[in-house]
Amino acid sequence: ARRMPYPAEERTTNAENYQTAVSTLLQGADNMATRMWWDCNPNIPRN
Repeated sequence: ARRMPYPAEERTTNAENYQTAVSTLLQGADNMATRMWWDCNPNIPRN
């Protein structure tokens, strides 16, 4: 796991900010395989 996904409740109760966070902060899917800025070791394969 590279990161913990946002809680499911966040998608429904705070949809606008959730979408903003996913698109600008994650730059990928909201799941545990999305790399974050600190996950930059090129020797670890992407899933």
